[in-house]
Amino acid sequence: MIPERYKPYVIVFTLAVILSYAVFCNAAEIMDKIVAIVNDEVITQSELDEVTMFFLADYEVAHKHRTEEERFEKAREDALNRLIEEALLFQQAKNIKVEIDEAELEKRISQIKASFQTEEEFREALKASGMTMEALKEKHRKPIIIRELVNMVIAEKVRISPTQVAAYYYGHKSEFKESPRVRFNIIFVRFKSEAPDAATKGKAEKILKRLNAGEDFAELAKDLSEGPNASEGGDMGFVEKGDMAEEIDEVIFKLEPGEISELIETPSGYAIVKVEEKTPSLELTLAEASDIVRNKLFQREAELAIREYMDFLKENAYIKIKEFE
Repeated sequence: MIPERYKPYVIVFTLAVILSYAVFCNAAEIMDKIVAIVNDEVITQSELDEVTMFFLADYEVAHKHRTEEERFEKAREDALNRLIEEALLFQQAKNIKVEIDEAELEKRISQIKASFQTEEEFREALKASGMTMEALKEKHRKPIIIRELVNMVIAEKVRISPTQVAAYYYGHKSEFKESPRVRFNIIFVRFKSEAPDAATKGKAEKILKRLNAGEDFAELAKDLSEGPNASEGGDMGFVEKGDMAEEIDEVIFKLEPGEISELIETPSGYAIVKVEEKTPSLELTLAEASDIVRNKLFQREAELAIREYMDFLKENAYIKIKEFE
Protein backbone atom coordinates (compact mmCIF):
# COMPACT_ATOMS: atom_id res chain seq x y z
CA MET A 1 0.00 0.00 0.00
CA ILE A 2 1.11 3.57 -0.63
CA PRO A 3 1.75 5.24 2.76
CA GLU A 4 -0.94 7.71 3.79
CA ARG A 5 1.55 10.55 4.09
CA TYR A 6 1.95 10.63 0.30
CA LYS A 7 -1.72 11.22 -0.38
CA PRO A 8 -1.96 14.89 0.75
CA TYR A 9 0.94 15.89 -1.52
CA VAL A 10 0.10 18.61 -4.00
CA ILE A 11 2.72 19.58 -6.56
CA VAL A 12 2.78 23.37 -6.80
CA PHE A 13 3.86 24.23 -10.31
CA THR A 14 5.14 27.73 -9.58
CA LEU A 15 7.50 26.24 -7.05
CA ALA A 16 8.46 23.48 -9.46
CA VAL A 17 10.20 26.27 -11.35
CA ILE A 18 12.09 27.16 -8.18
CA LEU A 19 12.95 23.72 -6.92
CA SER A 20 13.79 20.47 -8.62
CA TYR A 21 11.23 18.79 -6.42
CA ALA A 22 8.89 21.40 -4.92
CA VAL A 23 6.15 19.69 -2.94
CA PHE A 24 3.86 20.79 -0.16
CA CYS A 25 2.75 18.32 2.46
CA ASN A 26 1.31 18.12 5.93
CA ALA A 27 4.43 18.46 8.06
CA ALA A 28 2.78 16.72 10.99
CA GLU A 29 2.46 13.57 8.92
CA ILE A 30 6.16 13.33 8.01
CA MET A 31 8.74 12.21 10.52
CA ASP A 32 12.09 13.30 9.10
CA LYS A 33 13.80 10.02 9.85
CA ILE A 34 17.01 8.81 8.25
CA VAL A 35 16.44 6.39 5.37
CA ALA A 36 20.03 6.02 4.17
CA ILE A 37 23.58 6.91 5.14
CA VAL A 38 26.12 7.71 2.42
CA ASN A 39 29.58 8.04 3.98
CA ASP A 40 29.10 10.95 6.40
CA GLU A 41 25.88 12.23 4.82
CA VAL A 42 22.32 11.21 5.59
CA ILE A 43 19.30 11.00 3.30
CA THR A 44 16.08 11.81 5.10
CA GLN A 45 12.55 10.56 4.71
CA SER A 46 11.34 13.97 3.53
CA GLU A 47 14.01 14.08 0.80
CA LEU A 48 13.05 10.60 -0.34
CA ASP A 49 9.35 11.48 -0.27
CA GLU A 50 9.87 14.54 -2.47
CA VAL A 51 11.94 12.75 -5.09
CA THR A 52 9.64 9.72 -5.03
CA MET A 53 6.68 11.92 -5.90
CA PHE A 54 8.72 13.48 -8.71
CA PHE A 55 9.42 10.02 -10.19
CA LEU A 56 5.88 8.83 -9.56
CA ALA A 57 4.45 11.61 -11.72
CA ASP A 58 6.51 10.34 -14.68
CA TYR A 59 5.77 6.69 -13.99
CA GLU A 60 2.02 7.24 -14.31
CA VAL A 61 2.70 7.10 -18.06
CA ALA A 62 6.02 5.26 -18.38
CA HIS A 63 4.84 2.34 -16.22
CA LYS A 64 1.08 2.54 -16.70
CA HIS A 65 0.93 -1.25 -17.19
CA ARG A 66 1.95 -1.71 -13.54
CA THR A 67 -0.33 -1.49 -10.53
CA GLU A 68 -0.37 1.66 -8.41
CA GLU A 69 1.59 -0.10 -5.69
CA GLU A 70 4.18 -1.43 -8.16
CA ARG A 71 4.65 2.06 -9.63
CA PHE A 72 5.12 3.48 -6.16
CA GLU A 73 7.72 0.86 -5.19
CA LYS A 74 9.60 1.43 -8.46
CA ALA A 75 9.51 5.20 -7.98
CA ARG A 76 10.77 4.96 -4.40
CA GLU A 77 13.57 2.55 -5.34
CA ASP A 78 14.73 4.76 -8.22
CA ALA A 79 14.40 7.90 -6.12
CA LEU A 80 16.62 6.48 -3.39
CA ASN A 81 19.21 5.37 -5.92
CA ARG A 82 19.18 8.86 -7.47
CA LEU A 83 19.72 10.48 -4.07
CA ILE A 84 22.56 8.09 -3.21
CA GLU A 85 24.31 8.73 -6.53
CA GLU A 86 23.88 12.50 -6.22
CA ALA A 87 25.31 12.37 -2.71
CA LEU A 88 28.34 10.39 -3.88
CA LEU A 89 28.98 12.69 -6.82
CA PHE A 90 28.62 15.81 -4.70
CA GLN A 91 30.96 14.42 -2.05
CA GLN A 92 33.53 13.55 -4.69
CA ALA A 93 33.19 17.00 -6.26
CA LYS A 94 33.92 18.59 -2.88
CA ASN A 95 36.86 16.24 -2.28
CA ILE A 96 38.57 17.25 -5.51
CA LYS A 97 37.44 20.87 -5.10
CA VAL A 98 35.32 21.24 -8.22
CA GLU A 99 34.50 24.90 -8.72
CA ILE A 100 31.64 26.51 -10.59
CA ASP A 101 31.02 29.91 -12.08
CA GLU A 102 28.96 31.71 -9.43
CA ALA A 103 27.59 33.95 -12.18
CA GLU A 104 25.80 30.92 -13.62
CA LEU A 105 24.16 30.28 -10.27
CA GLU A 106 23.07 33.91 -9.93
CA LYS A 107 21.68 33.81 -13.46
CA ARG A 108 19.63 30.74 -12.59
CA ILE A 109 18.24 32.41 -9.47
CA SER A 110 17.39 35.51 -11.52
CA GLN A 111 15.51 33.35 -14.03
CA ILE A 112 13.51 31.83 -11.19
CA LYS A 113 12.63 35.26 -9.83
CA ALA A 114 11.60 36.42 -13.30
CA SER A 115 8.92 33.73 -13.42
CA PHE A 116 7.06 35.61 -10.67
CA GLN A 117 5.30 38.90 -11.23
CA THR A 118 6.80 40.60 -8.19
CA GLU A 119 9.63 40.13 -5.71
CA GLU A 120 7.03 39.82 -2.97
CA GLU A 121 5.27 36.98 -4.78
CA PHE A 122 8.60 35.19 -5.13
CA ARG A 123 9.39 35.65 -1.43
CA GLU A 124 5.97 34.35 -0.42
CA ALA A 125 6.35 31.25 -2.59
CA LEU A 126 9.81 30.67 -1.17
CA LYS A 127 8.50 31.00 2.38
CA ALA A 128 5.58 28.67 1.65
CA SER A 129 8.03 26.02 0.47
CA GLY A 130 9.91 26.27 3.76
CA MET A 131 13.15 27.44 2.13
CA THR A 132 15.49 30.35 2.68
CA MET A 133 17.29 32.15 -0.12
CA GLU A 134 20.55 30.48 0.89
CA ALA A 135 18.90 27.07 0.87
CA LEU A 136 17.52 27.80 -2.59
CA LYS A 137 20.96 28.76 -3.87
CA GLU A 138 22.50 25.66 -2.33
CA LYS A 139 19.82 23.48 -3.91
CA HIS A 140 20.75 24.87 -7.32
CA ARG A 141 24.49 24.98 -6.68
CA LYS A 142 24.59 21.24 -6.05
CA PRO A 143 23.41 20.09 -9.52
CA ILE A 144 25.75 22.58 -11.20
CA ILE A 145 28.72 21.19 -9.27
CA ILE A 146 27.66 17.62 -10.06
CA ARG A 147 27.33 18.51 -13.74
CA GLU A 148 30.85 19.95 -13.75
CA LEU A 149 32.22 16.77 -12.18
CA VAL A 150 30.40 14.62 -14.73
CA ASN A 151 31.81 16.74 -17.56
CA MET A 152 35.31 16.33 -16.12
CA VAL A 153 34.91 12.54 -15.97
CA ILE A 154 33.63 12.41 -19.55
CA ALA A 155 36.38 14.71 -20.84
CA GLU A 156 39.02 12.54 -19.17
CA LYS A 157 37.69 9.14 -20.18
CA VAL A 158 35.87 9.54 -23.50
CA ARG A 159 37.77 9.90 -26.75
CA ILE A 160 36.22 9.06 -30.10
CA SER A 161 38.82 8.45 -32.79
CA PRO A 162 38.35 8.62 -36.58
CA THR A 163 39.04 4.88 -36.64
CA GLN A 164 36.09 4.24 -34.32
CA VAL A 165 33.85 6.45 -36.45
CA ALA A 166 34.83 4.63 -39.65
CA ALA A 167 34.43 1.20 -38.05
CA TYR A 168 30.91 2.02 -36.88
CA TYR A 169 29.93 3.55 -40.22
CA TYR A 170 31.05 0.58 -42.30
CA GLY A 171 29.56 -1.86 -39.81
CA HIS A 172 26.15 -0.13 -39.79
CA LYS A 173 25.79 1.30 -43.29
CA SER A 174 22.08 0.52 -43.38
CA GLU A 175 21.56 3.22 -40.72
CA PHE A 176 22.76 5.83 -43.18
CA LYS A 177 20.53 4.88 -46.09
CA GLU A 178 17.16 6.44 -46.82
CA SER A 179 14.66 4.67 -49.03
CA PRO A 180 12.71 6.56 -51.71
CA ARG A 181 9.77 8.40 -50.18
CA VAL A 182 6.54 9.87 -51.49
CA ARG A 183 4.26 12.50 -49.97
CA PHE A 184 0.72 12.25 -51.26
CA ASN A 185 -2.89 13.20 -50.63
CA ILE A 186 -5.80 10.79 -50.81
CA ILE A 187 -9.55 10.93 -51.36
CA PHE A 188 -11.34 7.78 -50.29
CA VAL A 189 -14.94 6.70 -50.90
CA ARG A 190 -16.09 3.67 -48.93
CA PHE A 191 -18.25 0.85 -50.25
CA LYS A 192 -21.79 0.91 -48.89
CA SER A 193 -21.41 -2.77 -48.02
CA GLU A 194 -18.48 -5.17 -48.04
CA ALA A 195 -18.38 -5.45 -51.83
CA PRO A 196 -17.97 -2.90 -54.66
CA ASP A 197 -21.22 -1.21 -55.68
CA ALA A 198 -22.22 0.99 -58.59
CA ALA A 199 -23.28 3.94 -56.43
CA THR A 200 -19.91 4.16 -54.69
CA LYS A 201 -18.03 3.85 -57.95
CA GLY A 202 -20.24 6.51 -59.52
CA LYS A 203 -19.54 8.90 -56.65
CA ALA A 204 -15.78 8.31 -56.94
CA GLU A 205 -15.88 8.81 -60.72
CA LYS A 206 -17.64 12.17 -60.30
CA ILE A 207 -14.93 13.29 -57.88
CA LEU A 208 -12.21 12.19 -60.31
CA LYS A 209 -13.93 14.10 -63.12
CA ARG A 210 -13.96 17.28 -61.01
CA LEU A 211 -10.28 16.82 -60.21
CA ASN A 212 -9.40 16.37 -63.88
CA ALA A 213 -11.37 19.53 -64.59
CA GLY A 214 -8.99 21.43 -62.32
CA GLU A 215 -10.68 21.57 -58.92
CA ASP A 216 -8.41 21.65 -55.89
CA PHE A 217 -7.57 18.18 -54.58
CA ALA A 218 -7.20 19.17 -50.93
CA GLU A 219 -10.50 21.07 -50.88
CA LEU A 220 -12.40 18.17 -52.43
CA ALA A 221 -10.76 15.81 -49.92
CA LYS A 222 -11.97 18.00 -47.04
CA ASP A 223 -15.51 18.05 -48.43
CA LEU A 224 -15.95 14.54 -49.82
CA SER A 225 -13.30 12.10 -48.61
CA GLU A 226 -14.32 9.36 -46.20
CA GLY A 227 -10.72 8.35 -45.62
CA PRO A 228 -7.84 9.28 -43.33
CA ASN A 229 -6.81 12.89 -42.71
CA ALA A 230 -9.75 14.26 -44.69
CA SER A 231 -9.81 17.42 -42.57
CA GLU A 232 -6.17 18.04 -43.61
CA GLY A 233 -6.98 17.65 -47.29
CA GLY A 234 -6.12 13.96 -47.27
CA ASP A 235 -2.44 14.71 -46.66
CA MET A 236 -0.72 11.42 -45.76
CA GLY A 237 2.75 12.88 -45.33
CA PHE A 238 5.85 11.02 -46.50
CA VAL A 239 5.72 7.23 -46.78
CA GLU A 240 8.21 4.58 -47.84
CA LYS A 241 7.65 1.56 -50.02
CA GLY A 242 5.54 -0.94 -48.13
CA ASP A 243 4.00 1.55 -45.71
CA MET A 244 0.66 1.63 -47.52
CA ALA A 245 -1.73 -1.04 -48.76
CA GLU A 246 -0.40 -2.81 -51.84
CA GLU A 247 -2.97 -1.24 -54.19
CA ILE A 248 -2.00 2.29 -53.09
CA ASP A 249 1.71 1.54 -52.83
CA GLU A 250 1.91 0.33 -56.40
CA VAL A 251 0.42 3.56 -57.76
CA ILE A 252 2.04 6.31 -55.71
CA PHE A 253 5.60 5.30 -56.53
CA LYS A 254 4.84 5.36 -60.27
CA LEU A 255 3.24 8.81 -60.35
CA GLU A 256 5.24 12.01 -60.65
CA PRO A 257 4.67 15.07 -58.42
CA GLY A 258 1.46 16.82 -59.42
CA GLU A 259 -0.06 13.77 -61.10
CA ILE A 260 -3.44 12.36 -60.06
CA SER A 261 -4.25 8.67 -60.27
CA GLU A 262 -7.21 6.91 -61.81
CA LEU A 263 -9.64 5.17 -59.45
CA ILE A 264 -7.87 2.63 -57.26
CA GLU A 265 -10.07 -0.21 -56.05
CA THR A 266 -9.22 -1.45 -52.55
CA PRO A 267 -10.95 -4.05 -50.36
CA SER A 268 -13.04 -1.35 -48.66
CA GLY A 269 -13.57 1.37 -51.24
CA TYR A 270 -12.21 3.51 -54.08
CA ALA A 271 -9.18 5.75 -53.66
CA ILE A 272 -7.82 8.63 -55.70
CA VAL A 273 -4.32 9.86 -54.91
CA LYS A 274 -2.24 12.85 -55.86
CA VAL A 275 1.52 12.79 -55.44
CA GLU A 276 2.86 16.03 -53.99
CA GLU A 277 6.55 15.31 -53.58
CA LYS A 278 9.10 12.52 -54.08
CA THR A 279 12.56 12.05 -52.60
CA PRO A 280 15.06 9.61 -54.09
CA SER A 281 17.00 6.98 -52.20
CA LEU A 282 19.94 8.46 -50.33
CA GLU A 283 23.09 7.07 -48.76
CA LEU A 284 25.28 9.28 -46.60
CA THR A 285 29.02 9.06 -47.20
CA LEU A 286 31.43 8.56 -44.31
CA ALA A 287 32.23 12.27 -44.38
CA GLU A 288 28.53 13.21 -44.31
CA ALA A 289 27.74 10.74 -41.53
CA SER A 290 30.83 11.33 -39.37
CA ASP A 291 29.24 13.90 -37.03
CA ILE A 292 26.18 11.71 -36.54
CA VAL A 293 28.35 8.68 -35.77
CA ARG A 294 30.68 10.63 -33.49
CA ASN A 295 27.76 11.98 -31.44
CA LYS A 296 26.19 8.53 -31.20
CA LEU A 297 29.44 6.93 -30.04
CA PHE A 298 30.18 9.80 -27.67
CA GLN A 299 26.77 9.47 -26.02
CA ARG A 300 27.21 5.72 -25.62
CA GLU A 301 30.75 5.99 -24.26
CA ALA A 302 29.84 8.87 -21.95
CA GLU A 303 27.00 6.88 -20.38
CA LEU A 304 29.33 3.92 -19.90
CA ALA A 305 32.04 6.12 -18.37
CA ILE A 306 29.63 7.66 -15.86
CA ARG A 307 28.17 4.27 -14.97
CA GLU A 308 31.66 2.86 -14.34
CA TYR A 309 32.55 5.95 -12.30
CA MET A 310 29.40 5.57 -10.21
CA ASP A 311 30.18 1.89 -9.62
CA PHE A 312 33.67 2.88 -8.46
CA LEU A 313 32.29 5.48 -6.04
CA LYS A 314 29.74 3.02 -4.65
CA GLU A 315 32.33 0.27 -4.19
CA ASN A 316 34.51 2.63 -2.17
CA ALA A 317 31.76 4.21 -0.10
CA TYR A 318 29.92 3.37 3.08
CA ILE A 319 26.26 3.06 2.15
CA LYS A 320 23.64 1.85 4.58
CA ILE A 321 19.96 1.77 3.64
CA LYS A 322 17.49 1.78 6.50
CA GLU A 323 14.20 -0.08 6.43
CA PHE A 324 11.47 1.77 4.54
CA GLU A 325 8.31 2.84 6.28
